[in-house]
Amino acid sequence: MKTVKSIFSALSEIAFPEVCICCGFPPVPTGSILCTWCREERFEQSEYPSEEMVPNSVASLFALWNFDKGGYLQELMHQLKYHHMERLGRELGVQMALEMPSAFRELAENGGAAPLLIPVPIHRSKLRKRGYNQSRVIAEGIASVTGWEIIEDEFLIRLRNTGSQTGLSREQREANVRNSFQIPESARLHNRRGVIVDDVFTTGATVFELAESVHLHSGKRVMVTAVARA
Repeated sequence: MKTVKSIFSALSEIAFPEVCICCGFPPVPTGSILCTWCREERFEQSEYPSEEMVPNSVASLFALWNFDKGGYLQELMHQLKYHHMERLGRELGVQMALEMPSAFRELAENGGAAPLLIPVPIHRSKLRKRGYNQSRVIAEGIASVTGWEIIEDEFLIRLRNTGSQTGLSREQREANVRNSFQIPESARLHNRRGVIVDDVFTTGATVFELAESVHLHSGKRVMVTAVARA
């Protein structure tokens, strides 16, 4: 027998259906905050960057979608980054794992020891202000599908609060993030295939700087994945 609460809940869903956080329309699958159309059809699939863009420390790079400046995806990324939308981050991570090319996943898993997800760390001052690291919740979504481990925060430290890189040239971005990361215990990375997780991949200055550090300590070329590629 249905309880009064369950009946009320069912009636509420009919009268006030949940709407997609992206487009504002129903229906939304149970447990999701994105409609099927926005999750699977709305955004342009990203292609691999040219090899000239990728340093030797990076074995492969996968971004789920192409960034749409001024569009729906930019607004989603803003909500994720500045409005503590953990559910959104995890859902995007799940979608990344589901659409991850088989060649990318096989390369990650054929590196000897199990892959290690490495969310791009943020400086402690930003962490205090935002309350969380959006790249970590994306990694949690990926891990829920792949079963890959996520590195603990204490094994990877962001030394410098580099501020926004918007408007900087590639050379300025690279100089801005140089020597930004510290790995206190390199044994945690030894012989592990690191998979760096970020929200938006732009010039790659930040993730490539991190990749160099991880590669140095792990002895293996690193992989990079992001929700969007600008």
